[in-house]
Amino acid sequence: MKFIFTLLISVSFLSAQDWVVVQPADSSFSVEMPGKPQEQKKVVDSDIGKLDVFLYIYEQANSGYIVSYNDYPESAMNTNVVPDSVYNNAARSALASTRGTLISKNKITYRGHPGIELKYSIPGNVLVRSRYFLVNNRLFQLMAIGNEETLYNSFSEWFFNSLKIKKAVVAPLAERLFKAINYTYDRNENGSYSLTLSFENKRTQLVHVYPMVASLNSRPAYDVWSTITRYKKTIPDSIVQDMFVRNSNLEYGHFQSYPSDSSFVLVYSVIFHGELTAEIFKTIINDVAAISDYYENKLTHKDEF
Repeated sequence: MKFIFTLLISVSFLSAQDWVVVQPADSSFSVEMPGKPQEQKKVVDSDIGKLDVFLYIYEQANSGYIVSYNDYPESAMNTNVVPDSVYNNAARSALASTRGTLISKNKITYRGHPGIELKYSIPGNVLVRSRYFLVNNRLFQLMAIGNEETLYNSFSEWFFNSLKIKKAVVAPLAERLFKAINYTYDRNENGSYSLTLSFENKRTQLVHVYPMVASLNSRPAYDVWSTITRYKKTIPDSIVQDMFVRNSNLEYGHFQSYPSDSSFVLVYSVIFHGELTAEIFKTIINDVAAISDYYENKLTHKDEF
């Protein structure tokens, strides 16, 4: 009975506190903290380049609470970032930056979102309880700092259980651009996109958009390409010469031939990285479709791709 009475007092006390609802400008999530936190922004180095990390920090005499989040580039999410690697890197970084000693590491699920929970000690007899959740391309981190009691008291439980992801994290850039230019697309399992463009002559062309990372500066890049034809022997010299002349006159893009089973595949491809606006995105897609369809018609007189 005494335990139940104490628990009821604790819950009532928490409900009466001036808890502050914290949320970013895009209102994509919210979390409650025991008071108004300090807001900070840090730029950190990572394996995929520099990342902006946003923090909300609330400190008390012997404890503290921190919420942070950062967004990974869509190109990284589509190529080499998986949740386990994100969590492992986050754990290593946290321990290294604080000279911490890991006590426990467990997989958890919170409101349908898989994540991990760490418990570790740092110099000064201080304990840290930290949760990480990767939702789409956004990594959330919630931390309680103090002693054994404060990590698991009703304040900390209220804090950890107050996280609400209100809406999907910002859609990848490519999807926002598709929406801006009003193009319908399919997203493939490997993170690439496919869409079919129609021409006035009733021909169509399938175009692929593959997000990638520019190797020199880790900035997002896109490979936009379309298949022209499959062939087994050679392409007529006149067509090759025509493609060579066109290649030299184009501001971007190139023709490529790849072996595939017992034949070859001829494609036209544009790799773009830099400031990508909706207008530029649409121009590249349209050019790739038009050039590929032109040579497909010239070589095969068919409309296969």
